Amino acid sequence: MNDPASNFRPPLIYTSSSLYDKDYSQPRPVISIVPTLFTTPKLVRFRVCRSYRNYYDLIHIYIREDKTLIELKEEISTKLKSLMEYTDFSLTKSQDNGYSWARIDDSDGHKTIADLKLCSDTILNVETPKETNNNIQNNVSNIRGAILTLKLCKQPMNEVDCEYIDIRSSITIGQLKEEARKRVINQKTKHLYLWTSNGWMKYKSDLDHLTVAELGFRAYSMISFEKDDDPIPGLCGLTNLGNTCFMNSA
Repeated sequence: MNDPASNFRPPLIYTSSSLYDKDYSQPRPVISIVPTLFTTPKLVRFRVCRSYRNYYDLIHIYIREDKTLIELKEEISTKLKSLMEYTDFSLTKSQDNGYSWARIDDSDGHKTIADLKLCSDTILNVETPKETNNNIQNNVSNIRGAILTLKLCKQPMNEVDCEYIDIRSSITIGQLKEEARKRVINQKTKHLYLWTSNGWMKYKSDLDHLTVAELGFRAYSMISFEKDDDPIPGLCGLTNLGNTCFMNSA
């Protein structure tokens, strides 16, 4: 009597692309089925300038790498509380730690973030064409208010000797300089400085055409002209002088 166990044969696992006939004489082709593994798209973090190319004043945006450039621009517009459509602006990305900015090609807005090879933690800036600046300026002014009170240092970077000035948020940096020059005791008034949590921020004259609202000035911000011994040449319109002491002894 045969042992039932002798009729049991364990299943064979074939690792090759062929099976053989019972006598192992002729190979037979076989279709290999490899299961596709589902992978979750990576989440990418971007740092977006809240004011023009100011990489000391950023918001963070998290978005999947399979999202399109159009979706990224719409998310940025929402986070910045802007009234702009994605067609109203383009994006630039910071290079060389802010020393230069490269435009992101948006000729095909349906390309994904992965297609564009945009890395996590890239600093992005919103760029607006000149022909839409007036409309955007009006939108920003409506959001941030028409009148803005600033604190002006009458002597360079001296918090003790200052006065409050009321301006419209729609005026340009050039117009703000003209108004401030009437009130200061200083011969050097080419560049304007704004006090931030990271120190004095220098606005070079190539930004004179931009409005106070576009550059993110807030109520009761402190501004000043430069010192006579200003050693900072400036870069891409903005320079941060670090957390230096700006208050002279009384």
